[in-house]
Amino acid sequence: MKQHRFAYHAALVAIILLNACRPPQKGPIPFDPQKAALHTIPIDEAAGLTRNFRATRTRLAAIVAKSGDSLNRILRLPSAESFNRDAIAVLLNQKDAQGIRIYYGTDAAGVARLVLVPIDSRGNDIITRLVDNGKDRVAAIPGIATATAGAQDGAQAMEKGQQCDPPPCNASKLSR
Repeated sequence: MKQHRFAYHAALVAIILLNACRPPQKGPIPFDPQKAALHTIPIDEAAGLTRNFRATRTRLAAIVAKSGDSLNRILRLPSAESFNRDAIAVLLNQKDAQGIRIYYGTDAAGVARLVLVPIDSRGNDIITRLVDNGKDRVAAIPGIATATAGAQDGAQAMEKGQQCDPPPCNASKLSR
């Protein structure tokens, strides 16, 4: 009887360990259709918004050119920026993450960049270390590697998306 129990428990532990070692499945991410519907717009409206942006960027470039300067020297506005599934998953996997806030920023070259952070159920930014990449750590006590310090304890945001500069990246209704 004890041998059967041991075999049963050993098999159960083996199954659990084997399942834990499997890479995550790449399937649909569960979502609430009603909450998602709050943010949806018709694709024609989305295409209109992106056309308006490109037209505004062109008008702004002309206005800046009249002053003798170049818009791209002051602020380069790409058409789009994309982030991979893993970057979005990291944000949404944070404790109490209820969404993502996207900030506009510019880098040292004047290129507009999108900065993504998770937000909690109260609408506050979640400031935390998103991915432990071994970087951004400074020894707080010399000689003790585990004693680290950094800006907000190594807190991170998502950036470095794949930018799409004019002309449009891929032919789609949104980029025409």
